[in-house]
Parts: sequence; C-alpha cells; structure tokens
Amino acid sequence: MRTNRFYTILHFKPFCTALLALGLLLTVACNKTKTPGNSTPAINFTGISSDSIQAGSSAAIRLSFNFSDGDGNLGNKPSSGIYDIYTIDSRDNSFINYYFPQELPSVVDPTKELTGTCQLDFRGEFILLRPTRPGGDTVRYEVYIRDREGNESNHFTTPNIYIKP
Repeated sequence: MRTNRFYTILHFKPFCTALLALGLLLTVACNKTKTPGNSTPAINFTGISSDSIQAGSSAAIRLSFNFSDGDGNLGNKPSSGIYDIYTIDSRDNSFINYYFPQELPSVVDPTKELTGTCQLDFRGEFILLRPTRPGGDTVRYEVYIRDREGNESNHFTTPNIYIKP
C-alpha cells in the first residue's frame, strides 16, 4: 500500500507544533522566579528545652524555631509598636507578642531570602496557674510571625507544657 507523503507531512506538522507548544508551556510553568515583595514568611518548630515549669519561678523554657522570608522584610523596630512574633496561650487565647530577639539586617535585598533561627524564653514569672487549677495546669502556645508588610506566616503549636504549683 502506497502512502501519500504530502498527506503524512501535513498531519504530522500540527502534531509537532502542539508538542512544541506544550513543552514550552511546561518549561515556563516550572520556572520558579521570586517576585520581590510577594513572599509570605514561614516558620518551623525545632524544639523546646523542657516540658514543665514552676509557676512564678525565675526559670525559663526556651522555644526554638527556624524562620524564612523570601523578600527578607522581617523585623520591626520596637519604636514602631508593631510586633514580629505572636504567641497565643491555649488556656484563654490571650496574646503575648515579641520582637525578634536578635538584630536582623535593616537593609534587605528583596531578591534574597532571609533565614535564621529564633529562640524565645518563656519565663516562669509570667506563666501563672489559673485560679481554677491551683494544683497544676497545662498550656500550649500557638506561634506565628509577621513581616513588615503584615504578611502572616504559617502557625505551629508547641507541645504541652505542664505548669507546676
């Protein structure tokens, strides 16, 4: 059986064009570029120094987490009145807010990611028993951060912390 070569080329050309277009589309879709100013910070719980603390004591529990921000705009000046780190007490949903405890770069290249580790101390003198739980209590803290543009990170929750009387 004889095939018409001209007929085969005409049907093969649209197939090649569609295949080439699909390949270009996948290449562009998979090419991830950073858009300056369009990054949400992220945090990752890395550890806690103890699972218990004496209420009202001078002891502290150290919480550690990693952070990253694609456009590097983390860290408010205390004079701004805008906090960086937010913690929510599981017992009453009250907030305890912090600034980053270490100095972060004040001039940031928005095309470079800012990463680091943060350590917060939860001091026993500020962790008190509820009047309804004088024999001991348990608390967890939900933690997140915000960058200078107000972009909120993901949240994580600490393991249970036992508060001893």
